[in-house]
Amino acid sequence: MSSSTQFLYQFTSVDILNTSLIDVHTGASTYQIVTSPDIPEGSSSEITQLSRSDETSAAGSDGELDGAEVPKRRTVISDAAGDVVCEIAWNGRIPDITLGDEKVGPLKQLFGSTGVPFRHNALTIPSRFNADCVWTATPNSLVLYDHNSEAVKGAFHHNVVRPTKGHLIKAHIPGLGHNYLSFTQHDSISPVEFILSFIMLEIVRRGRFLLTPYSFERPKHQWDARDLIMRRLRRSTI
Repeated sequence: MSSSTQFLYQFTSVDILNTSLIDVHTGASTYQIVTSPDIPEGSSSEITQLSRSDETSAAGSDGELDGAEVPKRRTVISDAAGDVVCEIAWNGRIPDITLGDEKVGPLKQLFGSTGVPFRHNALTIPSRFNADCVWTATPNSLVLYDHNSEAVKGAFHHNVVRPTKGHLIKAHIPGLGHNYLSFTQHDSISPVEFILSFIMLEIVRRGRFLLTPYSFERPKHQWDARDLIMRRLRRSTI
Protein backbone atom coordinates (compact mmCIF):
# COMPACT_ATOMS: atom_id res chain seq x y z
CA MET A 1 0.00 0.00 0.00
CA SER A 2 1.18 3.46 -0.80
CA SER A 3 0.17 5.18 2.40
CA SER A 4 1.25 4.36 5.93
CA THR A 5 -1.22 6.43 7.96
CA GLN A 6 -2.50 4.30 10.83
CA PHE A 7 -6.04 4.61 12.18
CA LEU A 8 -7.43 3.20 15.41
CA TYR A 9 -11.06 3.83 16.33
CA GLN A 10 -12.97 2.81 19.43
CA PHE A 11 -16.68 2.04 19.23
CA THR A 12 -18.51 3.74 22.11
CA SER A 13 -21.38 1.25 21.92
CA VAL A 14 -21.72 -2.48 21.38
CA ASP A 15 -24.35 -1.61 18.75
CA ILE A 16 -22.16 -1.14 15.67
CA LEU A 17 -24.93 0.66 13.76
CA ASN A 18 -25.65 3.08 16.60
CA THR A 19 -22.35 4.35 17.93
CA SER A 20 -19.68 7.02 17.86
CA LEU A 21 -16.16 6.25 16.67
CA ILE A 22 -13.41 7.79 18.77
CA ASP A 23 -10.01 8.41 17.22
CA VAL A 24 -7.81 6.83 19.89
CA HIS A 25 -4.79 8.91 18.89
CA THR A 26 -6.55 12.27 19.33
CA GLY A 27 -9.46 11.40 21.64
CA ALA A 28 -11.86 13.15 19.24
CA SER A 29 -15.23 11.79 18.14
CA THR A 30 -14.61 11.32 14.42
CA TYR A 31 -17.74 9.60 13.13
CA GLN A 32 -21.31 9.17 14.33
CA ILE A 33 -23.39 6.20 13.16
CA VAL A 34 -27.16 6.36 13.70
CA THR A 35 -29.81 3.90 12.53
CA SER A 36 -33.52 4.72 12.71
CA PRO A 37 -36.83 3.61 11.15
CA ASP A 38 -37.35 4.89 7.63
CA ILE A 39 -40.74 5.57 6.07
CA PRO A 40 -40.51 4.91 2.32
CA GLU A 41 -42.29 7.18 -0.15
CA GLY A 42 -43.81 4.39 -2.17
CA SER A 43 -40.62 3.65 -4.10
CA SER A 44 -38.77 0.35 -3.97
CA SER A 45 -35.29 -0.58 -5.09
CA GLU A 46 -33.90 -3.86 -6.35
CA ILE A 47 -31.40 -4.86 -3.69
CA THR A 48 -29.39 -8.08 -3.42
CA GLN A 49 -26.69 -9.41 -1.14
CA LEU A 50 -23.25 -10.76 -2.00
CA SER A 51 -25.01 -14.01 -2.86
CA ARG A 52 -28.24 -15.70 -1.93
CA SER A 53 -26.49 -17.75 0.75
CA ASP A 54 -24.93 -14.64 2.26
CA GLU A 55 -28.28 -12.87 2.16
CA THR A 56 -29.61 -15.66 4.36
CA SER A 57 -26.59 -15.76 6.68
CA ALA A 58 -26.41 -11.99 7.04
CA ALA A 59 -30.11 -11.78 7.83
CA GLY A 60 -29.97 -13.99 10.88
CA SER A 61 -33.06 -13.74 13.04
CA ASP A 62 -34.85 -10.42 13.30
CA GLY A 63 -38.44 -11.49 13.70
CA GLU A 64 -39.18 -11.03 9.98
CA LEU A 65 -41.48 -13.75 8.72
CA ASP A 66 -42.71 -14.54 5.20
CA GLY A 67 -45.78 -12.46 4.48
CA ALA A 68 -45.01 -9.96 7.23
CA GLU A 69 -44.29 -6.32 6.49
CA VAL A 70 -40.57 -5.79 5.92
CA PRO A 71 -39.26 -2.96 8.11
CA LYS A 72 -37.50 -0.05 6.46
CA ARG A 73 -34.56 1.54 8.22
CA ARG A 74 -31.86 4.06 7.41
CA THR A 75 -28.30 4.19 8.69
CA VAL A 76 -26.47 7.52 8.45
CA ILE A 77 -22.73 7.97 9.01
CA SER A 78 -21.70 11.57 9.73
CA ASP A 79 -18.22 13.00 10.12
CA ALA A 80 -16.94 15.27 12.90
CA ALA A 81 -18.39 18.34 11.14
CA GLY A 82 -21.83 16.74 11.02
CA ASP A 83 -21.76 16.16 7.27
CA VAL A 84 -23.34 12.93 6.02
CA VAL A 85 -20.64 10.78 4.38
CA CYS A 86 -22.59 7.54 3.97
CA GLU A 87 -26.20 6.34 3.96
CA ILE A 88 -27.61 2.83 4.02
CA ALA A 89 -31.27 2.21 3.17
CA TRP A 90 -32.33 -1.11 4.71
CA ASN A 91 -35.09 -3.22 3.17
CA GLY A 92 -35.45 -5.60 6.09
CA ARG A 93 -31.84 -6.66 6.55
CA ILE A 94 -30.76 -6.03 2.94
CA PRO A 95 -28.75 -2.82 2.37
CA ASP A 96 -28.73 -0.26 -0.43
CA ILE A 97 -25.58 1.84 0.00
CA THR A 98 -24.68 5.42 -0.91
CA LEU A 99 -21.08 6.35 -0.11
CA GLY A 100 -20.52 10.09 -0.36
CA ASP A 101 -21.60 11.04 -3.89
CA GLU A 102 -21.28 7.45 -5.12
CA LYS A 103 -24.36 5.29 -5.46
CA VAL A 104 -22.87 1.91 -4.54
CA GLY A 105 -26.14 -0.02 -4.43
CA PRO A 106 -26.17 -3.66 -3.28
CA LEU A 107 -23.66 -4.95 -0.77
CA LYS A 108 -21.81 -6.97 -3.41
CA GLN A 109 -20.87 -3.74 -5.21
CA LEU A 110 -18.87 -2.63 -2.17
CA PHE A 111 -16.36 -5.40 -2.86
CA GLY A 112 -14.27 -6.63 -5.76
CA SER A 113 -16.21 -9.70 -6.82
CA THR A 114 -19.68 -11.20 -6.77
CA GLY A 115 -18.14 -14.57 -5.97
CA VAL A 116 -17.52 -15.33 -2.31
CA PRO A 117 -15.06 -18.21 -1.78
CA PHE A 118 -15.78 -20.14 1.39
CA ARG A 119 -13.12 -22.67 2.31
CA HIS A 120 -11.23 -23.93 5.34
CA ASN A 121 -13.78 -22.33 7.64
CA ALA A 122 -12.97 -18.88 6.23
CA LEU A 123 -14.83 -16.38 4.08
CA THR A 124 -12.59 -14.44 1.67
CA ILE A 125 -13.82 -11.44 -0.32
CA PRO A 126 -11.65 -9.42 -2.74
CA SER A 127 -11.45 -5.68 -2.09
CA ARG A 128 -12.56 -3.35 -4.86
CA PHE A 129 -9.68 -0.89 -4.39
CA ASN A 130 -6.64 -3.19 -4.59
CA ALA A 131 -6.31 -6.58 -6.25
CA ASP A 132 -3.74 -7.66 -3.66
CA CYS A 133 -6.07 -7.06 -0.70
CA VAL A 134 -8.77 -9.44 0.50
CA TRP A 135 -11.22 -9.26 3.37
CA THR A 136 -10.98 -12.47 5.40
CA ALA A 137 -13.52 -13.56 7.99
CA THR A 138 -13.41 -16.58 10.31
CA PRO A 139 -15.49 -17.52 13.35
CA ASN A 140 -12.98 -15.60 15.51
CA SER A 141 -11.64 -12.79 13.33
CA LEU A 142 -12.21 -10.22 10.59
CA VAL A 143 -9.16 -8.76 8.85
CA LEU A 144 -8.01 -7.09 5.65
CA TYR A 145 -4.96 -8.96 4.32
CA ASP A 146 -2.47 -7.72 1.72
CA HIS A 147 -1.02 -10.66 -0.24
CA ASN A 148 1.67 -8.48 -1.83
CA SER A 149 3.23 -7.40 1.47
CA GLU A 150 1.97 -10.46 3.37
CA ALA A 151 0.65 -8.21 6.12
CA VAL A 152 -2.62 -7.50 7.87
CA LYS A 153 -3.77 -4.01 6.85
CA GLY A 154 -6.86 -3.80 9.00
CA ALA A 155 -8.76 -5.66 11.71
CA PHE A 156 -11.96 -5.56 13.72
CA HIS A 157 -11.10 -6.15 17.39
CA HIS A 158 -14.00 -7.54 19.40
CA ASN A 159 -14.25 -7.18 23.18
CA VAL A 160 -10.73 -6.00 23.91
CA VAL A 161 -9.17 -3.68 26.47
CA ARG A 162 -6.46 -1.10 25.75
CA PRO A 163 -3.91 -0.58 28.55
CA THR A 164 -1.91 2.63 28.80
CA LYS A 165 0.82 1.30 26.52
CA GLY A 166 -1.68 1.02 23.70
CA HIS A 167 -1.72 -2.72 23.02
CA LEU A 168 -5.13 -4.32 22.53
CA ILE A 169 -5.70 -7.30 24.82
CA LYS A 170 -8.60 -9.72 24.52
CA ALA A 171 -11.07 -9.47 27.42
CA HIS A 172 -11.87 -13.02 28.44
CA ILE A 173 -15.10 -11.93 30.14
CA PRO A 174 -17.87 -11.19 27.57
CA GLY A 175 -18.85 -7.53 27.54
CA LEU A 176 -15.93 -6.35 29.66
CA GLY A 177 -13.98 -4.77 26.78
CA HIS A 178 -14.78 -2.50 23.85
CA ASN A 179 -14.76 -3.00 20.09
CA TYR A 180 -11.98 -1.35 18.08
CA LEU A 181 -11.22 -0.93 14.39
CA SER A 182 -7.65 -0.56 13.13
CA PHE A 183 -6.45 -0.09 9.56
CA THR A 184 -3.70 1.36 7.38
CA GLN A 185 -4.94 4.08 5.06
CA HIS A 186 -4.77 3.53 1.30
CA ASP A 187 -4.79 6.31 -1.29
CA SER A 188 -7.62 4.68 -3.26
CA ILE A 189 -10.12 4.33 -0.42
CA SER A 190 -11.50 6.77 2.14
CA PRO A 191 -11.51 6.01 5.87
CA VAL A 192 -15.32 5.91 5.84
CA GLU A 193 -15.27 3.15 3.19
CA PHE A 194 -12.93 1.13 5.42
CA ILE A 195 -15.32 1.63 8.34
CA LEU A 196 -18.39 0.78 6.27
CA SER A 197 -16.77 -2.35 4.80
CA PHE A 198 -15.72 -3.68 8.21
CA ILE A 199 -19.16 -3.05 9.73
CA MET A 200 -21.03 -4.73 6.86
CA LEU A 201 -18.66 -7.71 6.83
CA GLU A 202 -18.96 -8.09 10.60
CA ILE A 203 -22.73 -8.47 10.15
CA VAL A 204 -22.16 -11.00 7.34
CA ARG A 205 -19.54 -12.84 9.41
CA ARG A 206 -21.93 -13.30 12.32
CA GLY A 207 -24.56 -14.78 10.02
CA ARG A 208 -22.23 -17.02 8.03
CA PHE A 209 -20.62 -18.61 11.08
CA LEU A 210 -23.86 -18.94 13.07
CA LEU A 211 -22.74 -16.46 15.71
CA THR A 212 -25.10 -14.14 17.56
CA PRO A 213 -26.63 -12.13 14.68
CA TYR A 214 -26.77 -8.37 14.64
CA SER A 215 -30.14 -7.18 15.94
CA PHE A 216 -31.72 -3.91 14.85
CA GLU A 217 -33.71 -3.96 18.07
CA ARG A 218 -31.60 -2.09 20.62
CA PRO A 219 -31.11 -3.97 23.90
CA LYS A 220 -32.69 -2.04 26.75
CA HIS A 221 -29.93 -2.86 29.21
CA GLN A 222 -26.88 -3.48 27.01
CA TRP A 223 -24.46 -2.22 29.68
CA ASP A 224 -26.03 -4.01 32.66
CA ALA A 225 -23.81 -7.08 32.27
CA ARG A 226 -20.61 -5.02 32.12
CA ASP A 227 -21.67 -2.87 35.08
CA LEU A 228 -22.52 -5.96 37.13
CA ILE A 229 -19.16 -7.56 36.33
CA MET A 230 -17.25 -4.41 37.28
CA ARG A 231 -19.13 -4.08 40.56
CA ARG A 232 -18.33 -7.69 41.45
CA LEU A 233 -14.66 -7.22 40.56
CA ARG A 234 -14.45 -4.12 42.75
CA ARG A 235 -16.09 -5.90 45.68
CA SER A 236 -13.71 -8.84 45.32
CA THR A 237 -10.68 -6.57 45.58
CA ILE A 238 -11.82 -4.71 48.72
